[in-house]
Amino acid sequence: MKDAFYFSHDSNARHDPKIVKMLTKYPMGYQWYFMIIEILREQDGYRYPLDEYSENAIAYELHIESEKVKQFLHDCIFSFGLLSQDENYFWSESLLSRMEALDSKRRKMSDNAKVRWSSKSNAIALQKDNQLQSKSNASKVKESKVNLKEKVKKESIDLHRPNNAQEVIQLFTEREYINPPVQAEKFYNYYESNGWKVGKNPMRNWKAAAATWNSNKFTTNGTVVAPTPRGTSVPLERLPYDEPAH
Repeated sequence: MKDAFYFSHDSNARHDPKIVKMLTKYPMGYQWYFMIIEILREQDGYRYPLDEYSENAIAYELHIESEKVKQFLHDCIFSFGLLSQDENYFWSESLLSRMEALDSKRRKMSDNAKVRWSSKSNAIALQKDNQLQSKSNASKVKESKVNLKEKVKKESIDLHRPNNAQEVIQLFTEREYINPPVQAEKFYNYYESNGWKVGKNPMRNWKAAAATWNSNKFTTNGTVVAPTPRGTSVPLERLPYDEPAH
C-alpha cells in the first residue's frame, strides 16, 4: 500500500508532558518511541503481539540491546502512559485513535465510491436497457408497419375480387339480396369474364359492386327487372347475362 508507513502525529509532540518526562530518562527515547509507533502502524489492528521474541525483534529494528527495549517499553507503559498493554498485545491509544479516524474516513470514501460506481453502473445498464427497448420498439413499429402494409395489401386484393363464387353467394345471402344463389353466380361469372373491371378500370371493391348490382334489380308486378341504359325497364330474363346497368 502506498501509505503503508503513514501515520499522523502532532508537530509539537516533543512538548507533550509524557514525551518530556520520557526524554528526561531516555535522551534517545523520542527516536525510539516513534520507531515503535511506526512498527505498531504496520501491525494488524495496530497492536503488537507479545511473546518471548517480541522484545528481541523490536531491539533488532531499533538497533539497541533487548534489555534496553524491555526497560523502555515497561516505562512507556507503566511510568509515562505512552503505551498500553494486555496479556497478548501492546499498543498506543493515540495511534489507535488517529488510525480509527483515518480508517473511518477511508471507509466512507470507499462506500461513496461504491455508491457512485453502482449509480454509474445502474445508469449504464439503464441506458443499455433503454437502447435495447428503443431498438425493440423500433423493430415492433417496423414489423407493425410491415404487417399493416401486408394487411392493407391483402385487403385490397381481397376487395379487388372474391376468392371464388361461393364467397359471392355467401355475401348475397348474408345481405339478403334478390335471389342470392342465382344472382351471385351471374355477378361472379360476369365480372370473372371481364377480368373484374368496371369499364376499363380494375375493380376496387367487389362488395360495393355487388351492392350496386343488387340495387339495379327491383320488382314490378312480381317481375324482377333491371334498368336499361335508356332508363326503361325490361324483364331480367331478356338480359343475356343480367349485366348491371351503366
